[in-house]
Amino acid sequence: VIRSLTHLTDDWTSSLRVEESAVRQVADGCVSAGSLLPEQADAVVAACSHPLTFIAGGPGTGKTHTAGMLIRVLWESLPNDRKGALAISLAAPTGKAAANLEASMRKSTSGIEGFPSLKGETLHQLLGIGGRGTKGTIRDISSDRVIVDESSMIDIQLMGLLISAMKPGSHLVLMGDSHQLAPVEAGSLFADLVRHFGRSQGQLSAVVELKHCLRAELREVKSDKLLTLT
Repeated sequence: VIRSLTHLTDDWTSSLRVEESAVRQVADGCVSAGSLLPEQADAVVAACSHPLTFIAGGPGTGKTHTAGMLIRVLWESLPNDRKGALAISLAAPTGKAAANLEASMRKSTSGIEGFPSLKGETLHQLLGIGGRGTKGTIRDISSDRVIVDESSMIDIQLMGLLISAMKPGSHLVLMGDSHQLAPVEAGSLFADLVRHFGRSQGQLSAVVELKHCLRAELREVKSDKLLTLT
């Protein structure tokens, strides 16, 4: 995993060639319009500026919505002559999580003229491996941007395969709840990497934690727990 991360970030130049100032301008416009919270806008800008970005947050903090708006902001920030070449992969450890990510993306990008349809895949489908096996050739990922949801479920072996399959100049966005239980198989990579890169953020990596709960029912549960404690 460490060797693959080094390969991903060393001598990195974004294949997207999008200006960070243009991304920030569009993201700030979304904040003014009420479609993004400031912390979500920070996550969007970070994911457009770094080869490796972690978007962490508990249930109801809008991680998949942020990912959808990330794609929308990216599309609106790209010059028209480069939009046609944009390639995006959506993936998650399970089919249900991949379908939820796809649905969120479709909602966020609906109404954008010329925007290509996106399909969510399991990580095994994205990498071309079957079931738990890893035999055979792992499929290289040709996309400029790979967005992975429920990353806390990814074990060390699968994480290593994912990162090693990324092409030079691409962006990897890992989303998840770092406080969830570790994967069934070995490792707790998402939580470990969030902890590590959160202490040493730089030009090549970013960790953004979403803290604002957007679901009313979850806010009520938290309030009830607080009243019980007091």
